[in-house]
Amino acid sequence: MNNGYKILSGLVIIIITGFLLSYYGYWYLQVIPSIITGYFLLRKLWYIIAGGILSIAGLFISFIPSYSVKMKGALLSAEISGIPYYLLIVLTLVIMFVITVGGLILGSSFVLPQKAPEENRSK
Repeated sequence: MNNGYKILSGLVIIIITGFLLSYYGYWYLQVIPSIITGYFLLRKLWYIIAGGILSIAGLFISFIPSYSVKMKGALLSAEISGIPYYLLIVLTLVIMFVITVGGLILGSSFVLPQKAPEENRSK
């Protein structure tokens, strides 16, 4: 597989999993696909940061179809806790970015297995 296709498919995987996990309310599990994607596909720092930004974009996209339900839930929890409404949203975005970037860094820090060099044995 070409390196450009690896990077593009890794970024697409990050935005799709960011959307799906945050749509169903499990945005904190974004660390699992980001570790796997970091291990196999994304290894450079710029792509890791782009993956974090795209996970936030996936979270924003998940707000669109069910905007009223999720926003009412966030408003209710902000009123109960006594913090401003938008601070809760910004905190969620920051945590999603940190979780995704941390998972990508953790996944990319693992060393890929290398083939052992073959020895020339002439008998």
